[in-house]
Amino acid sequence: MKWCFICCMCCLFSISWGQQATTNELKGQIINVRTNEAVGYVTIDNLTLKRGTISDENGFFKLPLEGANDSIRITSIEYKTVAFVAVKSADLLTVYLEPLSQEIEEITIQPKDQTYLFELLHKVSKQLGNDHRTAKAYYYLRTFRDTSQVELIEGYYNLKMKGTDMDEIMLKAGRFGLSTPDDRYFSSVNGVKAIANLRLFEQSALFPETPLSVKKKTAKQHFDLSIESKYINEAGDSIYLLKYFPYVAAKGNFSGKIWLNLTKSTLQKITMNCQQCLVHPFRPMFLEYDSIGPINLSITKTFKEDGRSSFFQETDFTYELDYYSRLGKDYQRHYPIQTKAVIVAYDYDQQFTIPSFQFDDNQSDYMKLNAFPYNRFFWENANELRLNQQVEENDYYFKHRASVSNQAYFKSILSDTLHDKNLIRNKGFFGLPYIHWSKNRILLKEMLPDSTVEMNANTVIADRYHLEVQLFVDINRYNDSIHVLTDVVFDPYKTYYYLPIDLTTNCFINLFFDFCELQRRSLQQQLEQVIKSDPENVQSTYEAFLAIAEKEQDQFLKSVDRGLNLKAMEEWNTKIYNQLGIDNLQQFGLK
Repeated sequence: MKWCFICCMCCLFSISWGQQATTNELKGQIINVRTNEAVGYVTIDNLTLKRGTISDENGFFKLPLEGANDSIRITSIEYKTVAFVAVKSADLLTVYLEPLSQEIEEITIQPKDQTYLFELLHKVSKQLGNDHRTAKAYYYLRTFRDTSQVELIEGYYNLKMKGTDMDEIMLKAGRFGLSTPDDRYFSSVNGVKAIANLRLFEQSALFPETPLSVKKKTAKQHFDLSIESKYINEAGDSIYLLKYFPYVAAKGNFSGKIWLNLTKSTLQKITMNCQQCLVHPFRPMFLEYDSIGPINLSITKTFKEDGRSSFFQETDFTYELDYYSRLGKDYQRHYPIQTKAVIVAYDYDQQFTIPSFQFDDNQSDYMKLNAFPYNRFFWENANELRLNQQVEENDYYFKHRASVSNQAYFKSILSDTLHDKNLIRNKGFFGLPYIHWSKNRILLKEMLPDSTVEMNANTVIADRYHLEVQLFVDINRYNDSIHVLTDVVFDPYKTYYYLPIDLTTNCFINLFFDFCELQRRSLQQQLEQVIKSDPENVQSTYEAFLAIAEKEQDQFLKSVDRGLNLKAMEEWNTKIYNQLGIDNLQQFGLK
């Protein structure tokens, strides 16, 4: 990341250190000096360490320190920059931010003058263009039912941006936790998708309108637009803060504020609020039984400026809703739900090495998290931006015995031991989860969706089935070390089997899965050797291995012929038993 040190010591901030106990982190809270309210999602950078974090919704933050004189910078487009030298302390640092002063005379805009403002918005939108950029991205979501936390998601992504919007987002690593006070789980199944699909200059069936998302003529018909204030920022640019709200005829639309940099003709920030929202991206899990009441939706999008262009930096996404379960039943229930989420782009000069795995285009966020094994090395070693203030709290939530999490789910795989229960599946959360290899046996009928496909009687056997097993590889480089995580994953979305399924079929399927596990172990060994001798060729070694592995899998499938070739089945069963200790023929009663 390129760091630009902006020193502005004229900002008001106070430091209350108290006792001088030694610590290796800076703890603090960001407060608006004028209102005494907490300021959430502000960027705090340790310029000495080149490490950063953001404050949580209550303004709290934690930041690692290298020594006694680390240079700290706190920035936000609405406040003056604060820069100071940190000293070690165990006490909470309180930082008071000074809002940027209104340095241009106040202007009252009459309704007849609104045309000028709509023209201004239209001009800015045209100049923003479609610049393509990339960055890393951090995603964080928490859901509460009343006052009890019931969901936590944390994830890292590679982000491709197109102007002010997220264009493509690719998962690097993620983890989730679900808990419940009773027997109902709540999950934001497509939280990342919902946030990414909010296009600033496009009308959507999933979100209310703003003056930017519709054509200029429609915007003038649906919205009242006025100037709330005008001021000069620290760079000397003229900033207009516009206020918009929908007319009565379109009251289901967003209201909010827009920050425009008139000097550069760029967009800095927009807030979007909708009470009792009629248009929204949320749906109940069970459409026939459940219902969602009116929703209060609040979204803030912040943008980074580069010359005369703006591009995506952050989205804060908050909603409140009433979830009605089992309507019309004696046991129907009502649950008030509140969710807070943030996705932040950072490190515009770097990208993650994305794990090798092919998703179905329609996969939900949770299914993608389910597809990846839990990467303990990443979470324990990655020096990435995150909400450091809540790290300990989050770790406790993920590991708590009452939480269903992918960390708990994949514990058996990491330790290579038998697992008594598929926690997530038994909870009914995943209908068709990706299956990670273990010594537990799988049954094909339980792994695949029901099919209504009619196969022609003349269709060759080879075209009536397809088994998709993916070799997952995740390469991580931190602290001058390289770590490789491999796994074998059965993909139920690309697998189909339009033939009779019996014990022989299930034995054959498990033999194939085990054969792929043997390939994975060979791949792991090869990659570990390459890391020691020629680390730059890790990726090319994997690609070469994959090409050979696919041919070997085809040869295996042809040799066993869906279990009809008993001799080949016995030969492979012996090899697998000798290396994995699994006797499939015996377990499926074929001996």
